Amino acid sequence: MISFIRNILQNLTRPAPDENEAKKVEYLELIYDLIFVCIISKNNDLLLNVTDGFVSLGVLWQYVLGTIIILEVWYHSTIFINRYGSNGLAEHILLFANMYLLYFMAENTTLHWELHYLQYNLAWAFILGNLALSYYLKYRLPDRSENEKHHIRQEISILLIQAAILLISIPIFFRFGIGLNSYTLLFAFLAEWFVNHNSTNIYADFPHMSERAMLLVVFTFGEMLASLADYFNDALSLHAVYFSGMAFLTAVALFLLYELLYDHMLDRNMETNGLGYLLLHIVIVLFLNNITVGMQYLPLSDFDPFKKTLFLAVSLIAFFGSMFFTGLYTKRSKLAEKKHAGRF
Repeated sequence: MISFIRNILQNLTRPAPDENEAKKVEYLELIYDLIFVCIISKNNDLLLNVTDGFVSLGVLWQYVLGTIIILEVWYHSTIFINRYGSNGLAEHILLFANMYLLYFMAENTTLHWELHYLQYNLAWAFILGNLALSYYLKYRLPDRSENEKHHIRQEISILLIQAAILLISIPIFFRFGIGLNSYTLLFAFLAEWFVNHNSTNIYADFPHMSERAMLLVVFTFGEMLASLADYFNDALSLHAVYFSGMAFLTAVALFLLYELLYDHMLDRNMETNGLGYLLLHIVIVLFLNNITVGMQYLPLSDFDPFKKTLFLAVSLIAFFGSMFFTGLYTKRSKLAEKKHAGRF
């Protein structure tokens, strides 16, 4: 028994794998990402509340904010696992604890968010504190370089300050009715940009990071394909076949576009801190969700035909625009390499 307990305690701060060993996406990460699919699906349902032929601006803003909040949690988790994860016991415990807390955020993602402000923000703050603890356990390892320790201290500071803002926002909200969630996100992204922009020696494990981002996109496509089931509820008719076929072909085309990027164009040997790539995928997932909801609108008569068509068209254009910027992470052509090397 004593030996068993000793092994558990040793695993609590399990060192990271050898730098020369390729990091792979672990089973734990796949399970962890599934909770985000659950929350994003629940958040998408907000856009099915029709007011005067379409979704109100207030609900639309709530949807966008809720999506970015969840993806920001995913971002912090991905960065930590990518740079310092070792799939040890401590990470299992802390990530499962965060999964439990994320359920509170999921269940409080409703139209009347003000009734759930306390539960939602407490869960969010504890998740950030949990991630800060994860970083601290890695900080205590003896083989950390000074550059890594400096980076970890910065990440811990960002997470704890953001958690503190959330906790402070609770009494402010109940006293003055002012929510600070959007300001909390703004601080987090600006701080992360500053830290990662100035940490030039802290590179991401890009093959692992790109695979994590790809899996989130795949899960999002899964949500899109599941939503297409609504097209097959009607009796068989030319109208039903046409719209279901076009919706399915749209989903397939989007999937093939991302497959082209990931399988054939992405430069997995790129040296980067990964910030831009993950932020770009937050935008990609956001607009994929918009496309999913937009396709759900089409067969619904409650929504204004012009508005729902415009919503879907804008979402598609924004998605293609986001995909255009992934070109920053693709393999260079031979001509571009020669120009980069100063040969032309």
